[in-house]
Amino acid sequence: MNNSRHPIQLQELIINKLSVVINDHERALSYQGDVSMSIMCGKSGFSEDDGVSVGIRVKVEPGAKEVLESVEAVNGCDPAFLLEVELSGHFTVDVSKFKKDNIDAWSRINAPFLLLPYVREHVYGLASRAGIRGIIIPLFVQPGTENLVKQD
Repeated sequence: MNNSRHPIQLQELIINKLSVVINDHERALSYQGDVSMSIMCGKSGFSEDDGVSVGIRVKVEPGAKEVLESVEAVNGCDPAFLLEVELSGHFTVDVSKFKKDNIDAWSRINAPFLLLPYVREHVYGLASRAGIRGIIIPLFVQPGTENLVKQD
């Protein structure tokens, strides 16, 4: 394996928000099933002096099936729990080894996938400390690699 460093490097990870809200302790602590996730990403502009920053925000709650089947959903109440993780990664770019024209696409596509392990760890840790077991963020297919996954 080649030991050369990638021209873009994560220099700093900033935690902006870690939140767990439990609306129904009994259901939250005994929850088993899929989770529903919403993911939002944003990025700064690039400068050679400052690099580029990419933010990711993830909300996790009981899966749609479980929410729809619950009496609370019918009455318009909140889900049993809600986890939120928001973090930013600051990346430096060696423009002598990476084309400036590709930085925007890289920060929209690759950077969020590089930040997901940090998000995954914080979601799992928050859930565990709150007593919610088995919350695992599913794996995702990275754009451009769809041909590696069998289609139905």
